[in-house]
Amino acid sequence: SALFFDNIRDAISSYDVLVADVSSIAGNDLDLTAISLIREFLELNDTLPCTQEDDRCRVVIVKSASLNAWARRLVHAQRLAGGSVSTLLESRLRGQVLHTEAPCRVGFVSPLVIGTVGVEEYRRTIPHVVRLGDCVLEVGCHLGTSTIDIHNAAHDENGVGGCIGVDIGRKIIKGARQRHPDVPFEVADAWHTGELLRLRQVHLPAKGATGYEAVYVDVGGLSGSDGLLEALSLLTALGNALEPRSLVIKSLCVRRLASCLVSFSEVWQSDEEMRNRIL
Repeated sequence: SALFFDNIRDAISSYDVLVADVSSIAGNDLDLTAISLIREFLELNDTLPCTQEDDRCRVVIVKSASLNAWARRLVHAQRLAGGSVSTLLESRLRGQVLHTEAPCRVGFVSPLVIGTVGVEEYRRTIPHVVRLGDCVLEVGCHLGTSTIDIHNAAHDENGVGGCIGVDIGRKIIKGARQRHPDVPFEVADAWHTGELLRLRQVHLPAKGATGYEAVYVDVGGLSGSDGLLEALSLLTALGNALEPRSLVIKSLCVRRLASCLVSFSEVWQSDEEMRNRIL
């Protein structure tokens, strides 16, 4: 790599700061490419013999429109529960779009993504995300315990709204149906977004409505550090096809990304704590 010496013995110290223009390095500004490059740099930097705990890279500044877009819609679940999200994010959780926010295409705004860890934190997002009358999907519903909580939050007195639980395991879905016969459960693959859309029309039809207001994701293998790229790919696929207002995912790596990926303009204007971390 051009960032590192060919002869490791010539390296005087590790890098404290990385400034990278992703499109100049990789020839494109794709989010997964940018994250892969940054992770590779950090891994190389941390393995230098001279690197001590205090010498690790302190901050990475990236010129990338795709990562900036992720930074503006990633939400750490603890910040959501603590009421420390911005006015713009609060408005989007309520289903409103401010005039300052331009959609990526006509009629579509990329959904908020809320990273959670553990079942309790995953379920604590429900009052913040789900409204009465919403049509919600849980991908990776298992035996349906969380699905029921989501369904009860969405299903209003007129019978509008609710939650559909899907899982890839037939025995799991059979068990969920036996435990919760009043809630729809189906066998489906998280990546088969066309099938997920059709389930909305089967179980929660509404005139002129497509997609879901919120999608919950609890899929195995997306929590560890090796699952980050796959998690982001799945979130992108679900967001583009189902067009929800919010996506909630139980994934440690996504929640960690929400902690460290910050839009620079927001940091410099309002987040004194983050500025102190950088400086």
